[in-house]
Amino acid sequence: MAANEEEINSLKDEISQLQYNIAYYKTNTYKEKVARAKLRYVLPGETAVAVSYDKVKTEELKADASPLQISRPNYVYWSMYFFGNR
Repeated sequence: MAANEEEINSLKDEISQLQYNIAYYKTNTYKEKVARAKLRYVLPGETAVAVSYDKVKTEELKADASPLQISRPNYVYWSMYFFGNR
């Protein structure tokens, strides 16, 4: 009996989430977001900028990031990033 009630509640939650998604997909905000992402839509007066993806540099970074080279705690690296001190 309790398992059935849990399943009913789960299905009700899923239905409400799907109803929310349907309402969101009908909004102009979502339509504009999709148009910008998939169709490269820009508004008049805006300038679209294309940035290339540097595959070689990414592969070099992956090769350099072995776990053996990390010798400091993460917060030290963040401090170095934000404040520039070592």
